[in-house]
Amino acid sequence: MVADIAKCGRRMFLGALIAACKYIQDKNFSNRTWSKIAVLPVSEINLIESTFLRLIDYRLAFSPDMFDRWQTLLLAQIERNDRRNAVMRRSSAAAPPSAQPV
Repeated sequence: MVADIAKCGRRMFLGALIAACKYIQDKNFSNRTWSKIAVLPVSEINLIESTFLRLIDYRLAFSPDMFDRWQTLLLAQIERNDRRNAVMRRSSAAAPPSAQPV
């Protein structure tokens, strides 16, 4: 189950969001409240949070250099996605009307 959670981008995003909120704010939602927000059982919220924290070795703070590296990777991925989407739009526009999806 832990491996499945670690492979789920939405659950890992939720784990990151919960950890970030708890790290930044003194007063925060309980995991029961997160459970209601996410429409998941409290036990799964607990598992998501603990899995995420273990995967990042409980390191919630990071250096400016690490931030810059992640930002570079993220921006490169966004640029690749934008190029791929532009190619797909051009090829879709160039296709004959009978070949275009309805």
